[in-house]
Amino acid sequence: MHIDSICRETFPRPYDAGELQALAGKTLYFLGSKGYPFAKLSIDIADTFCADPLKKNGLHKDIDVTFIVSENGCYAFAHPLITGNVKTNAGLLRHDISIKKGQPFNIKKIQETKNRLLSRKYIASAETGSLKIIREETSEFPSDTNKPEYKGKVMVPLIISDNTGLGVDGAIAFQTSQTNGNNLTGVFNISLLNMFHHGEIGNLTYKGEENYQYLNVTLGAPYLFGVSLFGTAGFGLEIKQDDYGYLHGELRFTTDLWPYWQWGLELKGHEATTYVDSVPVDRQFAGLDFVMSRETKPYRAGELSKEAEFKIGSGVTQYNGAELTRWHIDLTAGLHYPLNFRHAIVARLVSGAILTDAIDTLQTTELY
Repeated sequence: MHIDSICRETFPRPYDAGELQALAGKTLYFLGSKGYPFAKLSIDIADTFCADPLKKNGLHKDIDVTFIVSENGCYAFAHPLITGNVKTNAGLLRHDISIKKGQPFNIKKIQETKNRLLSRKYIASAETGSLKIIREETSEFPSDTNKPEYKGKVMVPLIISDNTGLGVDGAIAFQTSQTNGNNLTGVFNISLLNMFHHGEIGNLTYKGEENYQYLNVTLGAPYLFGVSLFGTAGFGLEIKQDDYGYLHGELRFTTDLWPYWQWGLELKGHEATTYVDSVPVDRQFAGLDFVMSRETKPYRAGELSKEAEFKIGSGVTQYNGAELTRWHIDLTAGLHYPLNFRHAIVARLVSGAILTDAIDTLQTTELY
């Protein structure tokens, strides 16, 4: 049996019981990835004395370790059993389940399934229950003689809890002063997640007062048209009377690169209006970005969470009647490091650069 993770170790080495247990775990994990979910392992340790010319008595003691493995049969996957407090559409969940009926049992597929499910914001938790053996007729298994003869099929229970809900909050404040007079300010926020059990997300934020208005809307959905395509759309505006106005819109489509990572394209357009001597001046910017991002896992007590996003792209704007092209690079990285079950440290780094030969022509709308 050739196990790469063990073969890379160097021997002889000092005896360490904890390290020996770790090597035994690697052996069982290897067997579990090759179709043997019920393999067992025992350890035989024997002392031997060997000649050692560097010692006065001419002997030193070696410890010979033997792993005795019982494979207990090769198995294939049965259909997984989805249980738990879950209302999310079963077809949507199956997109992230790597366990396929008839494939050789592989513990890596189970871990991959858990990782993929937990990367979705509409999944709160994903665990596996005890494996269940399903006896089936030999004729149901592949007849290819190069494949192992399966002893049976194993059903993996997936215990899933999903996130679903609607949140609404807001506030109203009234201020009065001799300088500015009376001022009424309001804030309203509504957010939804998986309300219709198809993984959809939505958020609307509004802030307003007499001379200022702010609105931002975001919508998103996974697995559009039943394929690995994720869509997000955003729209927003910010207006301050007789000072400036700003509109923006984004449309992003991404697909899975590997668990937690996605890549794709984003279309965006911005428009800003400023006032010069009470005369409005409009400027527009439109661009296309290549995006690679690591989705942030929902913050869970005691769990490390990481995020990252890289964007590079170009856009077009106008200045004094001329059409100008810009290139830009943006990088975002973050870390949620748990200290205990109640406290954590959160750090975030944001960096960006705009590449242009005419830096003096940069407009406000390009810097958002």
